Amino acid sequence: MKLDNHPTQAPLYGLVLAGGQSSRMGQDKSSLQYFGKTQRQHLVDLLAPFCKEVWVSARAEQAQLWNDGLPYLIDDADWSDRLKGPILGIYSAMLRFPEAAWLVVACDLPFVDDRALGDLCAARDASQLATAYQSPEEGLPEPLIAIWEPAARVFIDQVIANGLRCPRKILMQAQAKLVVPYDALVISNINYAAEYEAVKNKLKPS
Repeated sequence: MKLDNHPTQAPLYGLVLAGGQSSRMGQDKSSLQYFGKTQRQHLVDLLAPFCKEVWVSARAEQAQLWNDGLPYLIDDADWSDRLKGPILGIYSAMLRFPEAAWLVVACDLPFVDDRALGDLCAARDASQLATAYQSPEEGLPEPLIAIWEPAARVFIDQVIANGLRCPRKILMQAQAKLVVPYDALVISNINYAAEYEAVKNKLKPS
């Protein structure tokens, strides 16, 4: 898919991915607290300086349960039988605000900080479908801390029509700029209760 080599940058919106089932953790990962507040609130606050608007991606029943005043963007019901997991949240955001680029961060990435977000925004290339961090070990794109440009929606339309649903595999096929993080921990996700306890103690606010 050929893009304009000198496109006007679309406005950048933030999206906190909080709609997962958290089955391995045994409790809702976006409600965990590493910094004295829920992880979804922490990431909303972290994204705010970089984005025109920030939304929390969630299922409808989650937003009703939490009822914490955060701005929720609910998974699009028309696509929920065809898409599952993070790609449904990302795609729903693209449908809701098609003019926006999305700085996406998953709620299970507790080591994300303002430097990591600032580096990614500084590296943003709007002529690509996405700008994403790259795993230093595997060389693979990390789609859940990435900037997805508006044009990525057309590409996603094409690949999901062919049965592709995995965000990482989508970025592997897309025209994307990959950036090595200043610290590999930035893209480390936490999925289990024992990991959470260890990381919580390490990140405990002073």
